[in-house]
Amino acid sequence: MPSPSQLHVNAALSQISIQFQNSQYIGLSVAPLLAVNKLSDVFFKYGEADFFTRVNDLADDKSLAQELDYTLSQDTYSCRFHANRSFVSDEEIRNADAPLNPLIDATEQLTNNIMLGHEKACADLVFNPANFGSNTSSPVVKWDAANSTPIANIQTATDATLGNDPLHAIIGIDAFRALQRHPDLTAAFHFVSEGAVASAEQIARFFGFKSLSIGEARINTAIKGQTPVLSRIWGDSMLIFRKPDAPSPRKAALAYTFSVGDRQVITERHNMIGGGTGGEFVKVTMNYDVKLVSASAGFLISNTNT
Repeated sequence: MPSPSQLHVNAALSQISIQFQNSQYIGLSVAPLLAVNKLSDVFFKYGEADFFTRVNDLADDKSLAQELDYTLSQDTYSCRFHANRSFVSDEEIRNADAPLNPLIDATEQLTNNIMLGHEKACADLVFNPANFGSNTSSPVVKWDAANSTPIANIQTATDATLGNDPLHAIIGIDAFRALQRHPDLTAAFHFVSEGAVASAEQIARFFGFKSLSIGEARINTAIKGQTPVLSRIWGDSMLIFRKPDAPSPRKAALAYTFSVGDRQVITERHNMIGGGTGGEFVKVTMNYDVKLVSASAGFLISNTNT
């Protein structure tokens, strides 16, 4: 009778693997990590008009200078732990043919799930018009119509953002495709051939964005075991926002991912679980709170397409 180490799955073609996953996540581009020391706490916001208000600053050699003051309001964050685990047996590791690597595959899947959840949380927060007060609008004529005015819409949104930090933008893939082939944009780049489209880099330079991130990620909304139902996490909206190069609680960013520590991968040996000699538990964990800090630092153009 062969030993367990002599049994293995059918040999796989070397260096060939079929794996589907999202190519990138953009949640951290709109809500960058802000390291904090406690899982929950209070943070302060200065009044929006304080640094735009000018008072009389004339003074002679015998008068007191005009007194200035500022207003503060409070807000709170509350980080929660997000974690997943998987068990990988010694037999899976020993019997796996290249390019399979059960420990790496398990860690990658767990990490992907954590980031998928963060991506969904970011999209639900910053693509929700209800979170922006007056700093949101929907084009009267949708961008997939030739007579729409996306350039004017985006310039209006840009002018409405407050702050002195660089401008950035994120856009759902459907909205991006309508924007990149819009005749006003292609004409701006002197495209004359039919079917020509503008690139993300060209659009970013045209509007003065330091970055333009395109939301392409999908999520399966079906119950486990049922036929997968894949939908886009980011809709057909576009968000223009300001973000500091170095995240800081003193900067008027649109949003932050408050987090204590970094995402962690934890492994633990268990000899009494599974067949044979046991195996490894792999756990990926991250604690965070995705928080809209200052809606005035952004402007949401929602529902851009018909």
